[in-house]
Amino acid sequence: MLGYLKRLVSTGAAYQFGDILAKAIALLTLPLYTHHLSPDAYGAAEALLTAVILASILLRVGVGEAFIRFYFDDRDAARRERIARTATARSRGSC
Repeated sequence: MLGYLKRLVSTGAAYQFGDILAKAIALLTLPLYTHHLSPDAYGAAEALLTAVILASILLRVGVGEAFIRFYFDDRDAARRERIARTATARSRGSC
């Protein structure tokens, strides 16, 4: 049990480090963006980024979550393979 908790904490720390690093880079580059972009251009870039994030959420439609649920609940190997192929094809089509 203790080994599991150690692994959980170390894995969580790795994700946290990546998240903190990404936010630090964003904070450090913000003055560069605001210096070289006009307020209109910065607003347009922010609106475009928001639209891209929204589109990616809508296009994914929970394929990954559905794959996890149905793949591991099904015991039939042929259906599991079909689920995996469908999820992979759907994910590739939405990128």
